[in-house]
Amino acid sequence: MTVEEDCEIEPRRAKTKPQALIVSPDQETSSALREALPAMNIITAATIAEALVHIEKNSLDLLVADWEQFADETIPLLQACAKRSPNTRRVLTASYADFPSVVRTGAGRWTNAVLAKPLWPSLVRTVLDEILNRESEAPKRAAPTTTVKAPTATGVLNWSESMELLNDTIRVIANQRHVVVRHLPRYAHALHIEFVALHETAAKRVQDALHDAWGGAFKRSGEPLPRSRRRHPVSTMLRPLAKNQELLVRTVRDPAGREAYVYAAFLPWQRRQCVTMVVGIWSLADDEELARAVKDLHHLATLEAAELPLPELNEGSEGAVISWPEYDWVVTAHYVGPDRRAEPTTFFNRFVLMGKRRRNASSEAHPLDAFVDRLLPSVAWLALAYILLSFVDAVFTVRFVHWGEFQEINPIWRAAVLSHPWFFLLAKNLLSWMAIFIVVRFQLLRTGRWVLLANLLVYVCVDVYWAVLLKLELWT
Repeated sequence: MTVEEDCEIEPRRAKTKPQALIVSPDQETSSALREALPAMNIITAATIAEALVHIEKNSLDLLVADWEQFADETIPLLQACAKRSPNTRRVLTASYADFPSVVRTGAGRWTNAVLAKPLWPSLVRTVLDEILNRESEAPKRAAPTTTVKAPTATGVLNWSESMELLNDTIRVIANQRHVVVRHLPRYAHALHIEFVALHETAAKRVQDALHDAWGGAFKRSGEPLPRSRRRHPVSTMLRPLAKNQELLVRTVRDPAGREAYVYAAFLPWQRRQCVTMVVGIWSLADDEELARAVKDLHHLATLEAAELPLPELNEGSEGAVISWPEYDWVVTAHYVGPDRRAEPTTFFNRFVLMGKRRRNASSEAHPLDAFVDRLLPSVAWLALAYILLSFVDAVFTVRFVHWGEFQEINPIWRAAVLSHPWFFLLAKNLLSWMAIFIVVRFQLLRTGRWVLLANLLVYVCVDVYWAVLLKLELWT
């Protein structure tokens, strides 16, 4: 082939070769993405301004932006790319620690996926191939890239063997796409890690990959727990185990030589096609070394994750409090992460005076289980109107009853208004404020709002009645 022929052919290849724009000044990130995308023509940009120029000049199939380097500056970039070329796949790279800020700023609305850093080329390639080929609702994926090495011991495992088994198990789960790595539980000495597979097929692939290494299922999905294993410590801890749940267990020796157990549980959700996968250690010992081992395993999971799945937020949910059960997070305009209150907000507590919570999570089962601290704007205006009308009623009562023009039906109020009108004004308004406080605490219930409106209507009628009497008096 001549040089001229070669020059003629190369431009044609460049035109048909799909193009990807990588926006990151980090060489390690760019190198990993280049390795993951060998079939694409790679364009790099070290700044947002440079990337915007490339978006205008080139027809892109893929845009990958580094959230860690540019943070929310990437949002205008994503928006510009969506406007210029709606079919371009837009992807962010972010660490597990930075992911809450991606959700909080709304960048996920302009993104097809978030790749977890550090980037592993083999995992990145799998995720991006699915994105570029347009994923289905239940994505199909090859078997996990990490295999679990079966321990050589068939009975009790020593601590080193058990940690190797748990490490491999964590890698298999985290390497799967559409798998959420939850934060470590907040309560002390919780010796387990939780994952959520957003599709049952992902959990099934993990189960198939783990069976042989764990020596078979302790309790197989679709079968009841054998009677002989119902008193086992792990079975007791997780009970009751439903028929569709699966449990893997191995007996081990902890660092002090005591008997313990490592386990992996697969717990399908009732109302959604999700599966919670729990990997943990059972031990009677309250050992700091075990807690550190679980923290190390969780850190490994965040490093091995293929992607960080984005929440499916409904249109119009902006500004609301969203419960995101897959991550066990609360999503608001200013905070994304585990609920900072260990218990639901009760009817009366210290947060009533100093709390800032205005809404419950949208998936809250029942508003009675968690009140809020601040009033909704509409409820606040109604409560203010109630207080004002109540005060007007009290003033008119003193005006007409104290001067003997009318008689108060309530004997206690009658005595108070006749002998101590100022005490009557104070006491009546205090009772009104207490009543309205009780009513507005139930503002999230439809019944509570109707009771508030009914009370307001009653006071409107009473005050109109007083106003008519006053007008008639002035005319006469």
